[in-house]
Amino acid sequence: MELIHSHIAIEPPMLPSHIPHMIEAIIFKLLKKDASERYRSCQGLLHDLQRCHQTMTNVSTTDGRYQIEKFALGENDFIERFNLPKRLYGRDTEIEQLLFTFDKVAMTGETAMLLVSGYSGIGKSSLVREVQRSVQVHFLRSVNIIVTTWIFCEWKV
Repeated sequence: MELIHSHIAIEPPMLPSHIPHMIEAIIFKLLKKDASERYRSCQGLLHDLQRCHQTMTNVSTTDGRYQIEKFALGENDFIERFNLPKRLYGRDTEIEQLLFTFDKVAMTGETAMLLVSGYSGIGKSSLVREVQRSVQVHFLRSVNIIVTTWIFCEWKV
């Protein structure tokens, strides 16, 4: 449990001062909590490390670090298969409503039940997963949210 808490809630400490800034940035990219912010492939990581090696100069700076030319990380980080992003777009209002209600319940200790309804395929489960992800990061516990699907059928005689 402590390991999970460390990964979710605690930022990694700063590295020793002799580690170059770009190497530090690569390490922190590898430790990102959200998988979409980490390297997607070994080739992307290898490319960035090789670029660091190529641009590193032997002259150390006044703070004891080697000089490495700054560049944008992950420029050559591609995956060969198509993946849809797990981020939910266009549901900010609904997410804010659910998180506001959760915060209110967490602060006051009241009991509440949140129901999410809509036609099938509209994204109810994705909305709930997005809220659960936010809640788990902030409160480090699992939340059970009841999802109900109202199915509207039109019968023709």
